[in-house]
Amino acid sequence: MVIGRRADEVRKTLSGIQCQNGTSCPDQLSKAIGSYQTEKEGVIQ
Repeated sequence: MVIGRRADEVRKTLSGIQCQNGTSCPDQLSKAIGSYQTEKEGVIQ
């Protein structure tokens, strides 16, 4: 599902998928990708 796709595209695809407690494994993965991207951008700047 994610092979060959850019991280930001995967993040957008998985973001907001809900299950129990208002979140899900895909949603948590999208949040982790977003955190990584934010951290990476902070290092580059």
